[in-house]
Amino acid sequence: MIRSLIIDDEPRGRKALASLLALHCPDVEVISMADSAQSGIEQIEEHKPELVFLDVQMPQGSGFHMLEQLDAIDFELIFTTAHDQYALKAIKFAALDYLLKPIDGEELAEAVAKAQENILSKQPNAALEGFLKNYKKLNTDSAKLALPFTDGLQFVLLRDIVRFEASGSYTEVVMLEGEKIVVSKPIKVYDEMLQEGQFFRVHNSHLINLNHVVKYMRSDGGRVEMQDKAIIAVSRKKKEDLIKRLSEL
Repeated sequence: MIRSLIIDDEPRGRKALASLLALHCPDVEVISMADSAQSGIEQIEEHKPELVFLDVQMPQGSGFHMLEQLDAIDFELIFTTAHDQYALKAIKFAALDYLLKPIDGEELAEAVAKAQENILSKQPNAALEGFLKNYKKLNTDSAKLALPFTDGLQFVLLRDIVRFEASGSYTEVVMLEGEKIVVSKPIKVYDEMLQEGQFFRVHNSHLINLNHVVKYMRSDGGRVEMQDKAIIAVSRKKKEDLIKRLSEL
């Protein structure tokens, strides 16, 4: 059995999650529940859970703040959140598991299965460690993105990514130094994650870093030359927005 702890300030939320776990995840035992960040810290120290379900938004301190107060994090973590877009962005950057409220039973089972694999492998939670270092830097030049691969995660600086190129259900990430990293996620995941920053989707198959555009060419309907010498066509629908974004740099 996996010993788990639920931290959520809403009684109905705690009860609902516990019921879903009993129904969809019989290998998970809820050993305790906490209703605040402070009580969550106390419960973690007392019960030493293997898996923690942590609500992002709580009135007396966020789940993120609670994590920063812990001396060590030796458990798997699944975030639960309703609508905090900044929180979701931070979680996605680090490739951590999260559940949107109201929680879906099948999605819960998938997240728990991943956590169980990590618990059995007894590997340190590199994604969580990366998240804690990166959370306050999301809008800075030193922000990092976690790129998942078969054996783990590769953390790269956003500023060093030249572009993302779609390849079916996979995405090729082209770095400034020429390295190409293939990740098993579609390009739309990164488009949604990065659309508020310096990245721009110029075409269905290409998401580019505007800071690495070398040249914009009007010929052939519009094209951009990137730092890695790639020439990328610009969708007609995106042409006007792209020119505007480039002029604002």
